[in-house]
Amino acid sequence: MMKYLASNDLKFALFCCLILLSACNKDELQAEQSLQGEWKVTEITSYYGDFDQNSFNPSQVVNDTTASGYFLFSEEMAEYNFSRNDTVYSGTASWDLALESVNEGFFKVNDFTLSINGYFMFDVTFGDETKNAEKNATRIFLRELKEEDSYEFFFDMSLEKK
Repeated sequence: MMKYLASNDLKFALFCCLILLSACNKDELQAEQSLQGEWKVTEITSYYGDFDQNSFNPSQVVNDTTASGYFLFSEEMAEYNFSRNDTVYSGTASWDLALESVNEGFFKVNDFTLSINGYFMFDVTFGDETKNAEKNATRIFLRELKEEDSYEFFFDMSLEKK
């Protein structure tokens, strides 16, 4: 009888793991599909100061609500062209979207990271951040992530799907 119960407990635990893994894969697939297409840059905010991985205290914030530019995501490549503070960023590179489930209070939430290989790494927020906001998203918010321990500026931008 004990073997039977232990076997059922193991089966139930494996079943729960499979459900969790498939939910994460589904969210990541939905997000990747949502990203594909053309996105218009609608706003860019630049933050200047002395930053490190543990502190955020900007000495100057420049908000550009007349930002122009675009991102075009195909299945494997990203093309981008936008201006930030009189500097034009333009190029084409492969891209990858990673999903990590992170603790936020008592709950786990999705945390998406977009890597445009060799150029940018962004924390991605889809739409209004509600559950399944990544599905058929029409708005995204990108916050630049830096790999260095300290840096002098970073930026974020809002995009709308065309």
